[in-house]
Parts: sequence; structure tokens; C-alpha cells
Amino acid sequence: MLARKALLLVLLVVAPAIAMGAGLRLFQVRTANNFLFDVMVESNMGMSNGLNDAYDGCYMLRVAGSEVRTPSATILYGGRGVQSPRTAVGNLFKVSRQVYVPTKGDWARYYDLIVNTSSSKQSVEVEVFGNLGSDSSTKVTQTSDNDLSVETSDLWFVTDDFEDGAGDPTLAHVFRRQGSKRSPERIALDMDNISIRYRLKLAPRGRAALVFFAVQTSNSTEATKLARELTAFGAPAKAHLSTEDIRRIQN
Repeated sequence: MLARKALLLVLLVVAPAIAMGAGLRLFQVRTANNFLFDVMVESNMGMSNGLNDAYDGCYMLRVAGSEVRTPSATILYGGRGVQSPRTAVGNLFKVSRQVYVPTKGDWARYYDLIVNTSSSKQSVEVEVFGNLGSDSSTKVTQTSDNDLSVETSDLWFVTDDFEDGAGDPTLAHVFRRQGSKRSPERIALDMDNISIRYRLKLAPRGRAALVFFAVQTSNSTEATKLARELTAFGAPAKAHLSTEDIRRIQN
């Protein structure tokens, strides 16, 4: 964590593109309640730190066992979003990552598009993974089925540190929409390490997408409220996604 923070941090506002630089470049945007989402655009599009050590590098992506690297990105939506170009992962896939933070709402949406570049059907494992700033104090305060056990049947879960309303922000991790027929193959929270794995089947030259929401709030009650709203996938959660974008979402 210290090594990453020592690298160059650059505040990006509204610009047509982010150029490759010598250090780690961040796309930084704040919500109306001043929560910070800082995306590592010249690394892997993971969330760097958030507000007050919410994350220690989180929501990175692996496809077919290889971490997706993002050498550049483009600013979108009047400075509220950022997207990487389609990047080759091995010989069979290309992947792009998009992050959007609304003007109203303490959350960020990840939209990850996986493209099968081959002329044959492919089955591929896609993993979202990362680390939370709550470290050894990490605890689950709520899940979508109310049992406080993080399971593949869940739609979301909420984590916090030693005290609700104090310390690091309270986080919600929303990884599945209501009514979605595709659940993760595996999900794990090992102390403060998150791993959510999906198995996708792509037609020749086919495309599929996964959508995730990262929530930062000041308490578990608000995080739970936002998680329930986001998993319902109403108009705010779908902002700036086309009908085709939504059709491709698997989870």
C-alpha cells in the first residue's frame, strides 16, 4: 500500500484522454457526500484507496487467469466516467473496463466487456478481486439474504471495520442484479481479500459483460439501502448504458 501511494498521483478533471505517464495515474472523482473514487487508469482500473483507506487496491480483473492491464483510458460523461481501450488478454480475448460515478449517489459502477476474438466457442473464468482498507478488522455487517455469510447465492454484501460509523467508510459490494440467472461460481472474503469468480460462455466473436457496483457510505444502514437500490438496477444504475450494453450483461 505504501509503495503504491508513493507513486505519482494526478488529479484528472475533464479532458479528452489520459496519456501514458511515468507513474501511476489516477482518475479521481467525488460524490455529493464527498466520498472519493480513485481509479488506477494506467494500471488495471482497480480502485486505489477511496476515502480514508476504504480500499487497498480493489476491483481488479482477471480473465482466463491473467490480470487485465490498462495502459491508457478516456474520460467520459462530463468527467464522471473513464474507460480503457480493448486490450488483448492472451490469444483469445479482448477486454475493456469502464467506471462511472454519478453526481447523486455514493457509488461507482464497473462495466467490464469481454470479447471472444476467436472463431470458436469459448468458456472463460472472469474474476473480480482486491483488498479492503479495513485489514484485519474487516467484518460482514449485512448480506442480501440476511445471514451475514457471503455466498454465491447472494446479490451483495456489506463490510465495515471495528465500528459502524467510524474508522474506514462502510462498503457495499454489489455483484448481481435482481432476477439475474447467472450467479458466481465462487465467492470468497478472506479477512480483507475479495474474490468473485464467474464462468462465461462466449459464442465465436461473441461479447459478454459483467457489472459491479462499489459503494462507500458512512454507516451500514445507508450501505444496505444503496445495495438494495442498485441490485434492482433502476434508471440511475443503468445511466449511460445502451440497450445493447444492458443485453450483454450476464450477472
